[in-house]
Amino acid sequence: MKIGIILDPYGEKQPAGLGRALMDIVRAMIASAPGDEFLIFTKGTVPTRPEFPGHNWSHHPLGGGLFWRDRGIARAPRADVYLYYTPIMPIVVHPGKSVVIALDFAYLAMPARGFGERFQRYFLRLRHAFALRSADAVIAVSEATKKDTVRFFGIAEDKIRVVPLGFNPVCDTPEETVDTPEKFFLFVGVMKERKNVLAIIKAFERFSSRHPDYHLLLAGKAEGEYADRLRREAAQGSARDRVRFLGYRSDGEIAYLYRRATTLVYPSMIEGFGLPVLEAMACGTAVITSRASSLAELAGDAALLVDPEKMEEITDAMERIAADPRVRSDLIMRGSARAREFTWPKAAQGVLLVLHTLV
Repeated sequence: MKIGIILDPYGEKQPAGLGRALMDIVRAMIASAPGDEFLIFTKGTVPTRPEFPGHNWSHHPLGGGLFWRDRGIARAPRADVYLYYTPIMPIVVHPGKSVVIALDFAYLAMPARGFGERFQRYFLRLRHAFALRSADAVIAVSEATKKDTVRFFGIAEDKIRVVPLGFNPVCDTPEETVDTPEKFFLFVGVMKERKNVLAIIKAFERFSSRHPDYHLLLAGKAEGEYADRLRREAAQGSARDRVRFLGYRSDGEIAYLYRRATTLVYPSMIEGFGLPVLEAMACGTAVITSRASSLAELAGDAALLVDPEKMEEITDAMERIAADPRVRSDLIMRGSARAREFTWPKAAQGVLLVLHTLV
């Protein structure tokens, strides 16, 4: 069977979870299905050619500009089924069966700021609605995302299949040293409002008034208005000397941080699939995360769950970790077992099963 994969986003200099997961699942699919032929389509303006192992794939740039998917796919070699990693499809050209992957719809759950953002969200919702309704099947990465797909777009439940993602154990990467204090809580991810980083900082400020030997390290891209707000809060707060923004870090540096952190704190407001939770668990790091969205189903009983809208619950969870080493040890043991349940080959087989049922 010929499987067309629209590799978008692709070519980011510092890819976040979405871009990294896209490459990982495509790599696993190609390795898991040597009898299938994979046509890898990319936007023609990306600077480098993607590379995957094996010989059962080929690369086909689609060009750039407006409506690049329509114009490019119309001219490209035909596939039997097309997989879109985000729910955006060509508007006119539909040469075969199609499947879209739904990661999350955070933009519909968080408030818009200003006319420009409201317009962008309105346009994106139209594109997503069109793709989700036009596709022959939808893959949701979690039960939470499936429920949001039904709630926001009215898609029939029997059209949606849940296939959890895998993850790459970042702690398999050779470590790169980072200057760290002895005791610290850690956040890993892009500094976006839905990640609830402001609540982490405020919760830590309350915690640190009783535990001055702890620090808070924030690793990830920190750009834009929300990141500026975070820096102001940290600079003006009572723990100003113990909150550090580390910026984007390599896998080796993230591995170093995970292994030495007291706990990962990841209380997102909405999350399609929280890769840092699994990365931390696989590294032997205790986790505090949110009982909202997909994070509770992802963590199971292997994390301390908090209400992301109640800052005092985040503080209380930090207190539990600091007060009783047995709590942290138990979470580490449970987390290690939980992380082993999520692999890229398992995710690839789930996606391939959906694709093969359509042809």
